[in-house]
Amino acid sequence: MKNAERVHDRGVDHGGAVLPPTVVDALRAQAGTLARAIVEGVRRSVPEYSNVLDGPLGRVFTAAVETLLVRCLDARTRPGAGKESAELLRDLGRAEFARGHSPRALRAACQVGGQIAWRCLSDHARHQGLSAETLSRCAETISLHVRMLSTWAEEGHATAEAAATTPRIRLLRLAVTAPPVGGPDLAEAAAAAGWPLPERVTVVALQPPADADSLSPNAFGESVLADLDAPEPALLMAEDRLDTAELVAALPGWRIAVAPPAAPRAVAAAYRAARRALDLAGRGLLPAQPLIDCADHLRTLLLLADDALLGRLAERHLAPLDGLGERERTARLVTLAAWLAARGNLAEAARRLGVHPQTLRHRVTKLDGPLTAALSRPGDRFELEIAVRAELLRLGKAS
Repeated sequence: MKNAERVHDRGVDHGGAVLPPTVVDALRAQAGTLARAIVEGVRRSVPEYSNVLDGPLGRVFTAAVETLLVRCLDARTRPGAGKESAELLRDLGRAEFARGHSPRALRAACQVGGQIAWRCLSDHARHQGLSAETLSRCAETISLHVRMLSTWAEEGHATAEAAATTPRIRLLRLAVTAPPVGGPDLAEAAAAAGWPLPERVTVVALQPPADADSLSPNAFGESVLADLDAPEPALLMAEDRLDTAELVAALPGWRIAVAPPAAPRAVAAAYRAARRALDLAGRGLLPAQPLIDCADHLRTLLLLADDALLGRLAERHLAPLDGLGERERTARLVTLAAWLAARGNLAEAARRLGVHPQTLRHRVTKLDGPLTAALSRPGDRFELEIAVRAELLRLGKAS
């Protein structure tokens, strides 16, 4: 038998990490207290559970968590305990789908439970003088269980979702996630849904208000695919079917981002741009209006498409501005942007800024050599201009 399946006399073996008997006994003795702490931690830490774990539902969850803890401890010493745990988690996943909770929330709840269990173990280790090697094995076991429990819960959630999802919603979800080439065939999914696939479509990303009423997926008629109860709601329609006034009237309080029309195979990229527009609007980097037409904000969406990459460009090209106060840094960025746009022509840059050329000359002398030297290197100049414009967009100073 493999080591991961072996029961050791010294303790309980979980995936190759042996829990000493003292640890197993300590956790079993505190299972009730630990279960209550986990449920309270999930209630505080996972927004989707913040208002639902009070009262009777909280007691049901606490009992389920306590049962699960004991079964996990018994998994290698009592035949069938592991299978019982898997079924319990899958049932939980199915129930959470019915309540409208996302797989992301389930995953976060399992991670919170693992963190609280680890704190409990750490306290026990401190009082019992357990070795660093034993603590390492305990950490490995908890990490293994968190992954395992998350997987089982997500399996149950996915099973329930698949059973409840209509062919129309499956088509929409496939369209917004499918790669441009390869993968499942959109035409087959469209045929199964009875939805003629247009040559050009428009995808709409939606953000509901906190108190949004439930809407029927057929609220916009048979010609529009709607997935309104998903964590990230969306609509898909033929390009000529879009009626923005109808959307705003039908979705009061919702924020709506309309992607530029695209071929069906390019819907996923268009949808990502629309979701990015909602994100930027929430951060104050696009107008916080009920309807955002992405076609009106292509430059902003392009420049702010990836925060991590922009951060790398800023580190590479704007480091000379580090350490300046916000006001002085912004002023130098504005000067630099005008100077770059004018290709280093002081007179033209001064005209753009509405200042005297001599004033601008004085400002330029404050710019560090590495910044101004980039003008003579086309590749660096292009990257510098992207970094400057993106930074000014973030600061709300872009023209």
